[in-house]
Amino acid sequence: MKHLFCVLPLALAGSLAGSLAIAAPLVQTQSLAGQVLLQAGSMSVVDTSADNAAPVLSRSLQTAVTGFDAATGVLVGASGAMSIDAGHGLQAYRTESGGNWDSVATVRAIWRLDGSLLAGTGSGWLARTVSNRDTLVVTGTDWNGLSFGSSGSALDAFVGAGALNATFETSLSAFIDDGGGGSVAIASVLSTAGGTPTADPDGLTAGIDWSYSYLRHSQVSFDSGADISALSLDLGGSAQSFTLHALGDAATTGADIGVWSCSGDCAAFSLSLAAADGLQAGASTGGQVSFLGGSGPVSARYFFTAADDDAVGAASTRLARTLTLDVSVSAVPEPGSWALMLAGLGCVGLKRRRDR
Repeated sequence: MKHLFCVLPLALAGSLAGSLAIAAPLVQTQSLAGQVLLQAGSMSVVDTSADNAAPVLSRSLQTAVTGFDAATGVLVGASGAMSIDAGHGLQAYRTESGGNWDSVATVRAIWRLDGSLLAGTGSGWLARTVSNRDTLVVTGTDWNGLSFGSSGSALDAFVGAGALNATFETSLSAFIDDGGGGSVAIASVLSTAGGTPTADPDGLTAGIDWSYSYLRHSQVSFDSGADISALSLDLGGSAQSFTLHALGDAATTGADIGVWSCSGDCAAFSLSLAAADGLQAGASTGGQVSFLGGSGPVSARYFFTAADDDAVGAASTRLARTLTLDVSVSAVPEPGSWALMLAGLGCVGLKRRRDR
């Protein structure tokens, strides 16, 4: 059966102790090297059409990054960074003609998780190279990277077992800019050399760094120095107090305490507890259980739920544990029994006086 009890507001209970810790998350990282964004062997795009036409060569790459395991802790942040490996160039090439064209080579990329945007070049680019009528082949070697950072409700998308559906969509384009006159052949080529267009034999490769920041799960105990999840109290006819301690350190999330149930002779007892919301490691909250009277013996078991702070991190990584408090009272004499006992004691005293 369930029983309702008094919940004392934190501001009034006066039983919270300890200092609030400043969260210091732990970090879990993954690094992937040599990820092929654009494949070797099909590394050039040619445009011989009108001004600003932009045929595109693209490739989708699913990265082998794994999801965050909720058993590890409470996920509070996810971030990633992609950087192009050294040694890659982007060539813009055009044939000589009487027209006044620029040949523009551009590489763009979009980073997605389950179809949702993590990061992208947008109207920018990873690399852009321009050749003109005076310089027919230009090779650029400066590359931008991509990065993202996620928090709040977006973090649940990073939780799960196995590989995440994280993809790079990378495109290579060639187009004519500021044209005038007849037609001209232009090309964008991923290259390691200048001069004539020479395809990069390795494709366009990049390194990826992926990080999760997290806090350990909360740990609430009846003891300040050890993990004790069960406590027994023999009230002996009087009220007794108990304390719940939040264990851990600055890398441990806070705990929410304030939900419980009861089984057994619950009507024989009254329990009060200072409800805790986000109880930090090193702090504690107290409670008291009282016997309401009646015949004994009686006993009850209280179940307390101590959950990870519901204001912190990805909801799907928050866990809860149950603590149990057993209370009991031995046999208590009935009022009539008390009268007989007192009468008996009186008779014993009177006899002793007469014997003297």
